[in-house]
Amino acid sequence: MLITDLDNTLWDWFEAWYQSFSALLDGLVSISGANRQTLEQQIKAVHQQRGTTEYSNLIREVPALVEFADGRDPFDVFNDALHAQNSARKHTTRLYPGVDEKLRALKNRGLRIVAYPESGAYWTESRLRHTGLDGVIDVLYPSPDHDVAAGVDPEDLRTGRYTGTYGLQATEHHHLPTGVLLCRSAPHGEML
Repeated sequence: MLITDLDNTLWDWFEAWYQSFSALLDGLVSISGANRQTLEQQIKAVHQQRGTTEYSNLIREVPALVEFADGRDPFDVFNDALHAQNSARKHTTRLYPGVDEKLRALKNRGLRIVAYPESGAYWTESRLRHTGLDGVIDVLYPSPDHDVAAGVDPEDLRTGRYTGTYGLQATEHHHLPTGVLLCRSAPHGEML
């Protein structure tokens, strides 16, 4: 059995996040005319409150964006910015060289491949589908998805026009309980 992390192990999560977030922020500034620093501060506050920088409902909770939307759904008002974000995410989310071939070779030798990513379930599944690893990874144990705003059904965020389909076809998916963290190696191979 091979047990692996995903983000920054099989692909460059930070680069994909940075490029997609930058595209989103550029679009939000362009559409709203809001001050970039003000948006960055308000977005940071939402990220801290939600405990993730991959919060699907972000633009519905940033005060300057809600104010600009003036009663309209921010997903509609900032549609072009969301599409720019998704396009950048898809363009920059790719496996490191040799990862696909090595994982498939190990799987063909009969090894089971189990992944324990630090990211939430939704975006982890999205990256698995996008990189073609649905089914190559046998079992996935992601963190639970982040909290959503009161009155918002998480399934609505997963099946709408902005997020595409949800779920994996061939990889078995189990959620880690909320608050469970995986052990990390300490210096000299000791376990924390």
